[in-house]
Amino acid sequence: MAVTAIKKAMPYQEIKIGAGTREFLLQYFPIKDSLAVYLNGVLLERGQNKDYVYDENTNIITLFLAIEQGDILQILYMR
Repeated sequence: MAVTAIKKAMPYQEIKIGAGTREFLLQYFPIKDSLAVYLNGVLLERGQNKDYVYDENTNIITLFLAIEQGDILQILYMR
C-alpha cells in the first residue's frame, strides 16, 4: 500500500502590510518545494514578477496581490 503525503494548512502570522504588499511569517520552515499559496481557492504563482515570493532565510512570504475583506488565504506546506 502506497502512502501519500498530505499537505495541511500550517500556522502563519501577518506581520506587515505595505503599499501593494503583505508579508506573512510562517511558523515552521517548509520542506523544499512543498509550499503552495491559495487565494480564494486559486493557486498563486511564486516568483519575483508573479503573485508572491518566499524568502527561505527569513521564512517570510511577501504577497503582491490585494486581499479584500472576506477573502480566504491558505498557505499549505509540509514540515
